[in-house]
Amino acid sequence: HYLITHHPIKIPEFSTWLNSDNHSVVIFCLQMIAIFKQISAIEKVEQIINHPDEEVQKYAIRCLSAFEYDECSPYLIEKYKQTTNETLKLEILDAMAKMSSPANIPFLEKILSEADTFTLKFKTAKALKSYGATGNFIIEKFARKDEEVLQIRNHLNDKRI
Repeated sequence: HYLITHHPIKIPEFSTWLNSDNHSVVIFCLQMIAIFKQISAIEKVEQIINHPDEEVQKYAIRCLSAFEYDECSPYLIEKYKQTTNETLKLEILDAMAKMSSPANIPFLEKILSEADTFTLKFKTAKALKSYGATGNFIIEKFARKDEEVLQIRNHLNDKRI
C-alpha cells in the first residue's frame, strides 16, 4: 500500500492471467484483483466461480465479496444452490453479508429455514442481521421456533462481543 500511495507505479491488469492452468497463479490474481479493486475484472471473476478447482472458487467468491457489489448476488446465489461444499456455502454467506440489496433477503430467509448445521444457521443469521430491521425481524421469527437460532440471535445482539 505504501508503494502505491508514495511511488506511482503501473498496476498490471491481473485479470489477464485468470485463464492460467496454474491454480496458484489464478488464486494470486484473484487476491490482487480484490486488493487493488480492479472492478473491470468483475465479469471474469464471476465466471471463475465455476472453476473446476474448489480452492479457486473460494478465492473467486472472496474477490467478489471484497467489491461489495450487489450485482454479483445472482451469481453467488446460483453458486450456493449448485454446490454441496459447505466451505463454499459459508464463503457465499459471508459475501452476502457485505451486500445490501433487499432482493437477497428472501434467499437468506430460505437458507435459514433449511439450514441443517449450526454453522450455516449462524452465518445466515449474521448475514441477515447486516440487512437491518428486516433481517432482524426474520431472525426473531425463526428464534421463536428454533432454539439454535435463539442462541445465535442472543449472541449476535450481545454488545460485549
